[in-house]
Amino acid sequence: MSIGIAIALNDMVLLVADGRRPAGNGATLQPAEKIMTFDSALAVIEYGNDAGARAASTQLQQGLPAAPAGRGVTDLIIDTVQRAGAAGAPGTLVGLIAGGIDAEGAYVSGAVFGPGMQAPKTDLARPGRSDMQFVVLGGESIGAKAFFANLASRAMSASGDDANGLLVMLQRAAKKTIRHAANRDLAASGRVEWRLLVKGKPASAGYL
Repeated sequence: MSIGIAIALNDMVLLVADGRRPAGNGATLQPAEKIMTFDSALAVIEYGNDAGARAASTQLQQGLPAAPAGRGVTDLIIDTVQRAGAAGAPGTLVGLIAGGIDAEGAYVSGAVFGPGMQAPKTDLARPGRSDMQFVVLGGESIGAKAFFANLASRAMSASGDDANGLLVMLQRAAKKTIRHAANRDLAASGRVEWRLLVKGKPASAGYL
């Protein structure tokens, strides 16, 4: 199990991912860097099959125009994920979760695809002012999305106008969600990494 979470809030995007993925035979776990930062306005989380997700991420980066918009990024993700996922073994999935900032503001998007699926599952969302949008990919069997949504809602209520405090609480909420999944499937364990994109500032990164 892998989990990636992307959160858009005002002019900020936070991406958080677990730090393990299965080795080729699925028997052991390998450390992984799953979040790829393309520039100060776009980063993606690689999800699922290691080789397929990396191929999709590389194809996405190569196909991006100079100033990509959220809709265009999403369309490219759908295309690259569908091609990479179709080439995978039965039962495997390939996904990309994007967080970015374009002329319209912050957004989150993503797509996942694998053999046997009729079409990729996709998402593209933008927050309103003082609102939040997020994408959670992975952990569906243990309700990871609802688990995170509950924690994130509490963070929004508790933070008031404290933007820095909200960011810290959202990081904690994402980490708790990943640890919640790890208690049920060790493939979602490992060091939790994050990237932060803020309009007009360089991207920042770290571990939780």
